[in-house]
Amino acid sequence: PHLYYSGSDVDNNTFVNIAVSDTTLSYDVVIDYQTKIENSISDYTAKANFTYFTFLNQTIKLGMELNNLDFRNRIGQSFATTQTTKRGANLQAVYLQDKIEIKNFLFKMGVRNSRFAQETKWRLEPRVSAAYKVGISTFKLAWGQYNQYITTMNSKNNEFMQTLDYFNSLKDFDPISSEQYIAGIEAYITDEIFCSMTGYFKDLKTLYKFDYSDASQSATKANLERGSGEAWGLETLIRGKYQKFSGWISYTLSRGTRSFPSYQNGKTYLYDADQTHNVKAVLLYNFTKDITASTTFQFSSGYPKTWETGKYSQYSYDIVNDEIGIFPRDMTPKKNNVRYPSRMLLDIGWKKKLRSGFGSYLAEYLGADDAYFTMTIRNVLFLHRNPYYYFYIPDYGYYGFGMSYLPSVSVGYSIKF
Repeated sequence: PHLYYSGSDVDNNTFVNIAVSDTTLSYDVVIDYQTKIENSISDYTAKANFTYFTFLNQTIKLGMELNNLDFRNRIGQSFATTQTTKRGANLQAVYLQDKIEIKNFLFKMGVRNSRFAQETKWRLEPRVSAAYKVGISTFKLAWGQYNQYITTMNSKNNEFMQTLDYFNSLKDFDPISSEQYIAGIEAYITDEIFCSMTGYFKDLKTLYKFDYSDASQSATKANLERGSGEAWGLETLIRGKYQKFSGWISYTLSRGTRSFPSYQNGKTYLYDADQTHNVKAVLLYNFTKDITASTTFQFSSGYPKTWETGKYSQYSYDIVNDEIGIFPRDMTPKKNNVRYPSRMLLDIGWKKKLRSGFGSYLAEYLGADDAYFTMTIRNVLFLHRNPYYYFYIPDYGYYGFGMSYLPSVSVGYSIKF
C-alpha cells in the first residue's frame, strides 16, 4: 500500500482603478474594481494493488484507491466579501487489468469502478488497448471511458483578467465523462531515427460550466450548467541522432469545442484553451560526453478570445466611504470568435557534468550517481509576448494588451539518483 498527500493554495488579487475628470460637466467617472479569490485543495490518497504473473506471458493486476478531498473557497468582489465555504468529497475506486503478450502482439484489457463514498451506484469505466509489431513498425489502438469528479470554476465574470484555474468538487452531481479513441503508428526508420504519428478523438459527453459567483462557491443548480464538447488531434514526432547532434521535432494539429445551453442557444464554440498548431523542436550538441549545448524552439497558435461589440457598466457602492465604483462588462453575440496572436519562444542551454566543487560534493553526500551544472537563457530573440486582454480604441480598432518578456537567465544544479 501507498499513502500520498498533495495540496495547493491560491490567493489571487485583481485591482482595476481608472479615474477620468470632466471639468466641463463637473462630473468624475471612476472605475474602481477589485477581486480577491481564494481556492485551496487538500488530497489524501491511499492506494494498494496486487499483481499476479501467470506462465503464459499474462499479467493480472488488481487494485484499489481511496481519495479524501477538501476544497475551501472564498471570493470578495469590489467592497463586499463572503465567508469561506468548505466542500469535501470521498472517492472510492477499484480496478482490474489483464495484460497478455504473444510474440509481436500486446493486448491490455481493464475496467475501473468508481464512485463517491456516499453513493451506492458504481460507475463502470472499461478500457482496451492493443499493439502489434510488423517489421520496423508498431501499430497501436486504444479505447476507453473515463470519469472525473472535480471541475474547474469559471471566474471570468468576476475577475478583470483570469490567470488561474480554481477547482471544486462535483459531489451530488454526475461526474464529467468522456469516451476516447486513439490510433497510432511508430517506426524506427534506422537505428538512429524514430518517428511516430498518433491521432485521437475525445467525445466529452458530460461537462460543466461552473460560475464562480459571489453568492456561493459550492456546486449548486444555480451556478452549475451541464454541457458537452469534442476534441480531436493529430500528433507527429521525429527523433534522431547524427554524430554529435541529436534532437527531436514534434507537430500537433488539434481542435476543441464546447457547447452549453446558455451560450449562443447551445451552438458550439472554440474551447478557451484551443491551440490549432503547436510546433516544438529541440537540438542538442555534445561537445564531449560531459558537456552538452541545447537549443529549444516553440511556436503555438494563440488562444481563442471574444471580441466585444459593446460594453455596459456595473456599479458597486462602498457604504463606508460613500463611493460608487463602476466596472465595464462586455457584450458580444458570439463567444471566442478571434484568436490572440501566435506565440514563439527560443531558448538556449548549457549542461556540464561536475567532477568537483559544491555540486559534485553534494551529490556524493546524498549518494547520487551524478551532478550537473545547468544554465538556460530564455527568449533569446525577444520573441515571447503574452497578450492577456483586448480593448477597443476608437479610430484604431481592437488592441491586444500584453507583456513582452525580456530574456532571462537561470542557473542551477541537477542531481541524478
